[in-house]
Amino acid sequence: MIKKSKPLFKNRKPSLIRILYIYPIVFFLIGLSTIFSYYSYQQYQRYRIQVEKLEREFPEKQQNELKFKVLAVKDFIFWVQAHPEKYIIQYLNRRADVAERLLDRNSNATLLPNGTFSAALADSLDTLNKSSLSKIVIINDDGAILYPETHSNHGRNPGSYGRLSGSIKTITLLKADTLISNISQNKLNAGAYLLTRNTRISGIRIGITFQPGQKISLLQEVVLDSLSKIKYSNEEYIFINTFDGLALLSKGKRQIPPISINQSKESNWKEIYAKELEYARSSEGGFYTYFWSNHPKVDRSEKTSYFSGVSGWKWIIGTGFFTHDINPVIDQLNAQLWNDIIFNLYRFIGFLIFLCIVAYFSMRHFAIRAKSNILEFLDFFKRASRGIQIIDSSKLAFAEFETLAQAANDMIYERERIKSVLSAEKSRLRYMIDAIPDLIFFKDAESKFLGCNKAFEKFVNKNSDQIIGLSEYDLYPKTEAEGYIYSDRQIIQSVEAVRSTRWTEHPYGQKCLFDTLKTPYFDSEGHLLGIIGISRDITEIEETRQRLILAKEKAEESDRLKTAFLTNMSHEIRTPMNAIIGFSDLLAEDDLSPEEKSDFILKIKSAGNSLMSLINDIIDIAKIEAGQLKVTPSDFDLHFILTELQGTFEELKNSSGKNKLDLLLVLPEDTDKLLVRTDPMRLQQILNNLLSNALKFTESGSIEFGYTLQNDTISFFVKDTGIGIISSDQQFLFQRFSQIDPSTTRKYGGAGLGLAISKNLVDLLGGTIDMAPNAEKGSVFCFTIPYKPVTEIPAKRSRMEPISINWNGKTILIAEDMMQNFQLMEALLRRSGVRLLHALNGQMAIDLVRSETDIHLILMDIHLPLKTGYEALKEILEIRPDIPVMSYTAFALPHEREKSINAGFVDFIPKPIKAESLFPMLDKYLHIHV
Repeated sequence: MIKKSKPLFKNRKPSLIRILYIYPIVFFLIGLSTIFSYYSYQQYQRYRIQVEKLEREFPEKQQNELKFKVLAVKDFIFWVQAHPEKYIIQYLNRRADVAERLLDRNSNATLLPNGTFSAALADSLDTLNKSSLSKIVIINDDGAILYPETHSNHGRNPGSYGRLSGSIKTITLLKADTLISNISQNKLNAGAYLLTRNTRISGIRIGITFQPGQKISLLQEVVLDSLSKIKYSNEEYIFINTFDGLALLSKGKRQIPPISINQSKESNWKEIYAKELEYARSSEGGFYTYFWSNHPKVDRSEKTSYFSGVSGWKWIIGTGFFTHDINPVIDQLNAQLWNDIIFNLYRFIGFLIFLCIVAYFSMRHFAIRAKSNILEFLDFFKRASRGIQIIDSSKLAFAEFETLAQAANDMIYERERIKSVLSAEKSRLRYMIDAIPDLIFFKDAESKFLGCNKAFEKFVNKNSDQIIGLSEYDLYPKTEAEGYIYSDRQIIQSVEAVRSTRWTEHPYGQKCLFDTLKTPYFDSEGHLLGIIGISRDITEIEETRQRLILAKEKAEESDRLKTAFLTNMSHEIRTPMNAIIGFSDLLAEDDLSPEEKSDFILKIKSAGNSLMSLINDIIDIAKIEAGQLKVTPSDFDLHFILTELQGTFEELKNSSGKNKLDLLLVLPEDTDKLLVRTDPMRLQQILNNLLSNALKFTESGSIEFGYTLQNDTISFFVKDTGIGIISSDQQFLFQRFSQIDPSTTRKYGGAGLGLAISKNLVDLLGGTIDMAPNAEKGSVFCFTIPYKPVTEIPAKRSRMEPISINWNGKTILIAEDMMQNFQLMEALLRRSGVRLLHALNGQMAIDLVRSETDIHLILMDIHLPLKTGYEALKEILEIRPDIPVMSYTAFALPHEREKSINAGFVDFIPKPIKAESLFPMLDKYLHIHV
């Protein structure tokens, strides 16, 4: 027996790995980390000093700016007061320029064939006259007033200007330096002064008229008009109030007419106004700090304003700033701090790279020393291959090589030990084969058994030693043995694996299905030695396969039911469409009475509602299958909902001619209300479906519905005396795409979705639904939901006030290829004053955006010719990234809204369009472009 050599660690030697890697890296990292931390700390200290200085100086600086802004406004007012004629002339000229541009744009339709003034142009001039004390008039060379005198032909009262006295000479003094010479030229019969100017349209002149005593008011109008255009970088503005409590300029907008400050909804407004009035009457003005919000949806925060007054006009002038305006400046300093830290980090990384280069050359030096040691190892391995050799570790320079030398010497001794281990490995392999549950056996080239595993021994009821040398005939019946021998011969002849599946009977009588793989095996020189076989019991797998076949047949049955459902859908959709199309054609006849027309319209609307109800059911089914149908619990009075349902179905019952049918609501005694928490909309939808079915299938008798309370469960029921459902058909009640009578000649109609939707809704609410047995004629449906009591219902918010639709000056582009849909939008929006543009395809919409610069909103259909709505949207946002584009489509499945928003649309409007949902949405985005 060979003895191991003792370790040769007499002297502790340095570690090569530690020298080359660990020590330099640790020192480098510690040093650079210290430097980086020091610089970062210095940057942070400078940042803190800057922030503290800014917090001290910012309010004082802002107050100085406020005072400067207000005093600058006062200087402007005093300058205007000192030069009244100059600014009045400039202001009147600007109004004349606006009127002249309107005349130029409408030059082809200024005078109608009958000599009257264009109504469209007159509407625009009316809008201009409403916002100013000076009025615009249009006259001809004969002194006849075309506007507003002839404007009475369009349903408005004529102006009180009369006819000009005397002849009208060409007046060009409107652009002169003085106003008095202009005023002395012509007077109207009404006593107003008139200033005129020639236009590029032959025979037509523009006149500006105002009352003699309105010069101061005109100057005030000039000032307000100029100050309304001032907006500071922090979204602040100049505001002007009067000593008697009227707001003339608020949030950067002129208030026409002025609004009363006392009517403001701000709780602290009266206190603020009192301070405004106090400082306005003071010669120095003053600062005041209070809480304010510039936007209704933003919480109020601290604001400081400076107020001063113009006593001659009794005006209060002010502006302010929010204390939190300092936050962006601090954020900028913080960002600069992080930029500096990141820059230092880059410097740190660069320096680390430099040190790595130094470390490389250092390691190269030690590598040369290590090379001699490696050569010593190479010589050792050559000698060790020829016998037992050891390496002299004293010749090695590093501790690691000394350790390797010890390991190499141990390897020689380990080689001898491995020989004894191989026999143990053979035994271990045997145990592994025996542990496999599949049947494993070995045969020679003549199909004689050489061995097997424990599973095979158990199957044939013989141990491995007993089956060695046996054939298939010794273990199996003759018929099975012949089949096994035949497959063995195929493998030996083809030298390829064979796989087969056979039913085999256990010795104790049980039949099993085995999947058997037989493969040849060879020696190292490629000579065939025999066959290895592995058999797996797949009886359970086969049984599972048979169950899958049954499931497939059920799926095919479901597909047939779906086909029947689609056929029924065709009938249910065509029925209301027939009514809609038929009665629409009848409405075109001229001999209909108003009562008949009203009746036809109601029937068309009823058929449309039926069609929408069907579509909503289909969408609910789609949401259920996609797992997107959600419930929204809230607190409500259950009796209130049940009473509303009773009233609704009383009207439906009477309208369907079933006046003799009794509709009864059954509630627990001594209970006037029940406050619960669940989803009221979904609960109402379930009851609505059940009551609709009961009303549909019940001709006479009664319908009862209500609930009972049982501990933590509410049990609802709907009982009727209708046609009922036989017990054999009740199993199909709550299945999707299934009906009791799927034929197209059914008496009652219906899509067959109501009960399927109701069941899924009940499941979402955490309850169960079923049809209860009924000894009497008819049917009884019952469902339960968890009872979650509440003590009180939160107060309902008051409904929003209706939106005042006045979109004069706004332009909407509607991209819609169906002319009927565009005409519907025209009808809905005709009273809003909005201008509509129509694009029949996606490319036309893109071209209109390029050519029309004043489009404020786009309604885009998705399914457009030439270019789809998504393709058109991409190009439009490249041209006008600021314009809001809304998706306007008949696609209403759950994912469509998310798809539209992700594509870049600002909002989503599904068809059919309803005015109550359309107007608030349009108003929201049109007011963005004020």
